[in-house]
Amino acid sequence: MHLCTAQVVTTERQQLSQKEPTADTSSLGLVACRTWLKAELGEDAVSKHMVAVSTNLKLVKEFGIDPENAFGFWDWVGGRYSVTSAVGVLPLALQYGFDTTEQFLKGASVASARFW
Repeated sequence: MHLCTAQVVTTERQQLSQKEPTADTSSLGLVACRTWLKAELGEDAVSKHMVAVSTNLKLVKEFGIDPENAFGFWDWVGGRYSVTSAVGVLPLALQYGFDTTEQFLKGASVASARFW
């Protein structure tokens, strides 16, 4: 789908990266999304319609996302731990819903208790 023809009401875009800033998060994907939102909904659209999962609230704000719309996580999160933090759970919940996400987290808890 070409960005210029996307429907604002029905479009969801997710951009994930393990660490900030990286080339993928600071270039085409997010910049194109930000540009498109501003063009379609106005200058303040980014702060109202984008969220971030980040430990770096300064960069979140510089990008134009309201830090109140940021899901934080501990700075040690990475690898196998990231899937059960906001890094992994937010996209899972957006894609599959909260019931599936809750089942996933319960399963992770059972596995953790059993093996650790």
